[in-house]
Amino acid sequence: MDRLVCEASGREARLERLAEEQTGPMFNGINLLQAVPSRTETRVSRFVMVLLLFGFLAALPFAAVQWPASNLLYAGAGIATFAEITTGGLLITQAFLLRHDAGLVLGFGYLLGGLIVLIDLLLAHGTATRLWLFRLWHGVFVLSVLAYAILNVRGDAPINRSWFARRARWAAGGSGLALTAVLIYLAVRPFPLPPILHGTDFITLPDLLTNGVQLVVMIAACLLLLTTKRKTVLSIWMAAVALSTAIDIVLFVLGGKLFSVGLYVSKLNNLVSGTLIFGVIFYHAVRVQSELLRANRRLTWMALSDTLTGLPNRCALLQKLPEAMARTRRDQRLLAVCMMDLDDFKSVNDAHGHVGGDQVLREIAHRLQGATRETDTVVRLSGDEFVLLLEGIERMDDLEQILERVHVAIMAPITLENGGRAQIQASLGLAFYPLAKGGATSDGLLRLADQALYRAKAHKGRRTQWWILAGDVEKPEAVEWGGESKVETVPAYGAEAARRLVSLRALLGAVTERFIGLFYAGLARESVTAMILDALPPGDLGRLKAKQCEHLNFITNPVLEESAHREAARRLGRAHAAVGVDRPWLIQSYGLWMDALPSVFAREPLRLRLAQPVLARRMALEVEFELEGYAEVDCSLDRVHGAIEDLAWHAEQYTDLIEGAVLALLGLEQVAAATIARPDAEGVLQYEAIAGEPFRCYLEQLKAGKTLPIRIDFEPPEGRGTSYEAWHSGEIQHVLHYATDPRVVPWREVASGLGIRSSAAVPLRIGGAPVALLLIFSRYAGGYTGSAQRALLEHLQRVLSLGLERLRQAPRVQAAPERRRYRHLLASGGLEMFYQPVVDLKHGELVKVEALARLHEDDAWFTPDRFLPAFGHEDLYALYRLGLDQALQALDSWRAPGLVVDVSLNLPPRGLSEPRYLEATRQALAAHPLPAGRHLSVEILETEELQQSASVGSMLAPWRELGVQFAQDDLGSGHSSLVRLRRICFEEIKIDRGLVRGVAADPLRVLRFIARLTDLAQEAGARVVVEGLESLGLIEAAAILGADLGQGYAIARPLAAGDLLAWAGTHPPLAIDPARPRTALGVLAESIRWEQRLAAVSAWPEILRQLAARPCAEGCYLHERGLEASPLGEAHEAMHIEIARDGNLQSPAYRNLHERHLALLVERATEGENGAD
Repeated sequence: MDRLVCEASGREARLERLAEEQTGPMFNGINLLQAVPSRTETRVSRFVMVLLLFGFLAALPFAAVQWPASNLLYAGAGIATFAEITTGGLLITQAFLLRHDAGLVLGFGYLLGGLIVLIDLLLAHGTATRLWLFRLWHGVFVLSVLAYAILNVRGDAPINRSWFARRARWAAGGSGLALTAVLIYLAVRPFPLPPILHGTDFITLPDLLTNGVQLVVMIAACLLLLTTKRKTVLSIWMAAVALSTAIDIVLFVLGGKLFSVGLYVSKLNNLVSGTLIFGVIFYHAVRVQSELLRANRRLTWMALSDTLTGLPNRCALLQKLPEAMARTRRDQRLLAVCMMDLDDFKSVNDAHGHVGGDQVLREIAHRLQGATRETDTVVRLSGDEFVLLLEGIERMDDLEQILERVHVAIMAPITLENGGRAQIQASLGLAFYPLAKGGATSDGLLRLADQALYRAKAHKGRRTQWWILAGDVEKPEAVEWGGESKVETVPAYGAEAARRLVSLRALLGAVTERFIGLFYAGLARESVTAMILDALPPGDLGRLKAKQCEHLNFITNPVLEESAHREAARRLGRAHAAVGVDRPWLIQSYGLWMDALPSVFAREPLRLRLAQPVLARRMALEVEFELEGYAEVDCSLDRVHGAIEDLAWHAEQYTDLIEGAVLALLGLEQVAAATIARPDAEGVLQYEAIAGEPFRCYLEQLKAGKTLPIRIDFEPPEGRGTSYEAWHSGEIQHVLHYATDPRVVPWREVASGLGIRSSAAVPLRIGGAPVALLLIFSRYAGGYTGSAQRALLEHLQRVLSLGLERLRQAPRVQAAPERRRYRHLLASGGLEMFYQPVVDLKHGELVKVEALARLHEDDAWFTPDRFLPAFGHEDLYALYRLGLDQALQALDSWRAPGLVVDVSLNLPPRGLSEPRYLEATRQALAAHPLPAGRHLSVEILETEELQQSASVGSMLAPWRELGVQFAQDDLGSGHSSLVRLRRICFEEIKIDRGLVRGVAADPLRVLRFIARLTDLAQEAGARVVVEGLESLGLIEAAAILGADLGQGYAIARPLAAGDLLAWAGTHPPLAIDPARPRTALGVLAESIRWEQRLAAVSAWPEILRQLAARPCAEGCYLHERGLEASPLGEAHEAMHIEIARDGNLQSPAYRNLHERHLALLVERATEGENGAD
């Protein structure tokens, strides 16, 4: 039942997503601000605009003609006012929800305009006041329409993020409300107007000016809305409104007087423009609401119906069953919940195919509906399982008649479309509400019916009826004892049960012996269990039968207590699940035991009659308790699945992934030990993560030479082993039993001594190639060959392979003892920080050191490439905390002799997201404060968490409050992203040494790359550090290319704290003069910068000639070495002469000379880096 509820919840979530996809981004049925108009709607809007133009042209000659005064003018104004206020409110509401600034401006315009006209109609006194209110309305509405048109053309995405948009919403709303309040006050309390605003003649200088401007504004808005490519439903109709308002202005001016024809037609246009958008909104609201209702009905049907049969599905069952229970309580009748399963339906699919099987299911569904009453409900649960809800049951006879009709309908032959015939039988378990014990809830009722169904299926070969009632026991064979036989319900435990069983105790052994024979004969017919039985050695099979006999005798013990029974059965259920015995066979097997009773007790009918209800009840409980053991195994499987999936997607270290995976597997009943291994260079498996005492003992025996290692590079003569086969085949390999599998003969004895009976080897692959092996060992026979266990291994193979692929590249192979050694050194004081000097390339002075971790054991020293792969996230935290403390102590010790420098060290990937790293840094800086002007820098690499974090600034802020600076490590290595330079303000950018190492092979490409990265980083406001400076040429080139700092072996190797102080006292500042390079690589770097300077002034030939005539750094280099007459010197001089002559960098002559010169210079730089300069 828990599975039903979980699946229903998942289905509801999927349907919510489907509803969202089908209904789109609309909310509450209306979205005119962004909806694209249909072609028909566009044509209708254009037709309305043509009608408005024809009306305007017809009224134009008569505009000045006076017309009798009429109250219709005010009635129309009132209707238009209501429409404008309503439209404004709808637009403002929708615009706020969608963050649509154009709609917000238009909505405020409509709302404010409507309020002005309402004040005019209700409160204004005198023609003069009304006149200037009328002018104000024209101005407000016209400006809002123009603003809407402009914002609609520009689009919403950039507007919403602008400074103006974030404040304009509140400014427009506040000013609109304030203006409305002022208008009400002025209308209620009239005041003298200026002379220019007096009179009823509309054709005055101010009117002509304002109306002219308004006319131009509305025409412009109309054109913008007609020509924009961002057409929406609202924009095409606002174009018509803009045209109507423009016509209104023209007729208003031409009419000139109150109650003129022009004024009347103007007010008619005003009514059209006021009600047009309201009508459009109302129409779309009705249309979209009807579409949503249709979509909702469709989704409801999809959610609650089975697509194959059209019957209600699981979700519908979970809704209908509580409703049926409520009606049953109200009517005070009975509800029968029937769980039905078609017997041996697999044979139908095998004989007629899945198409024939589907036809049978549809026919069965049709017959079930025909055999039940209109008040009953038929549900297809899954596959060939159905549920019947039979309501209004008053008598048992009524139920039996319904079930008989259902049985007859099912048993009738079914003719298939392919001409074949199918004969179907079924089993059914039912539970009564409210009579069934434990059936007070819908879950309980379904669970009881499900248990009864299992019992019915267990006896499908020898039962007297096709259904069983939950809480009852099966009817025994009819016996002559006091008349009619009847079903008895008695306690399974206690004094009464003991009294009934004592007399049969001596004879139950024969039943058990017969059952054992039938049980193992049945297992031999199942493919998976038959393989396991064949793999068992004779001794194990005998012990297994003896244990089963012992358990059956335990079940039939008269004085058995329920708690002891439950515990033993659960333990046995866990063992059966671990071996791979499927649930249906387990249930059927105990039916075999009950079936053996009548033949053994044929001469003891009375004692059998008394004992059989107790035995049947205990066997039912045995199945129930064992299934609880199965459920416990399922829960542990779910936990392991979740833990390993979480590791595969979130583990940041290879060590965390493999060690977490094997430890999680140890939580399974069937797993005694697990390991993940990779072959070393010699093809011998090295076990990098281990869990379980048996495997630790195996490693000790392997170290002592008492057993053989496992190789995968060639087939050993002693036996290839499953690991060899798994590695080379890429398929999961199983050892059903070490005692009988010839592939594992060399390891048979050690496995027996450790209590290991079976194992599985799972190859973990990336791109189809094996990269590691997961080895799992069990104390049970079977080698994980059951269906659930195979599914587990396949899942582990997929998930762990994906986890390894996500980590990109696993570190070098390290056996578990080596990993433990490094961790022990870290925890026992084996860490010592070394410090590599970082010099200022402009002045040559030592300004900083990078703290680098080393582990030492006696005289052996280990660098990070050795020990970091063995560290998990806890070890990395300890490394950071201890290393930071040592580095700050070293700074304190250098300060007294006068050495004051900055220090940097690496921050692990989790450093920014885990608060403990920040707290450790705060405590270390508090214990060892830095002098003013000096900083601690932490170097960070790109991580998935940092890439996806939307609040990187908030993550860095508390660190910067401590005075910590950030450096992007290994720029150009593939680990760090150039995109991060735009998202994070680094104080320092480090160019990776791996990039610099390629300078000897391709100096031009490397130096150009360094130049670009340096320019990019410095444009972002960061200092540039070049790592891996291993020659004087590289140092000089990095300085000439503009790098701020440098470090590398050419400056100094990493030194111990005491050695660094001595080095600083004996090494003077570096002397670097970019104007006079001393190495060919420095000349090449200066040539790159010289090219950039020439390219910057290439548009001015005269300046180019002047630069070419000046002495350059390369010329000085050639002169000092007497190379003017060399091919390089001649090429350099010819290039300068060509620039001075032509002043054109794009001329073919210059390009040829430049390429020849560059090739010679690169050749000399290459020779210099290789030691020939």
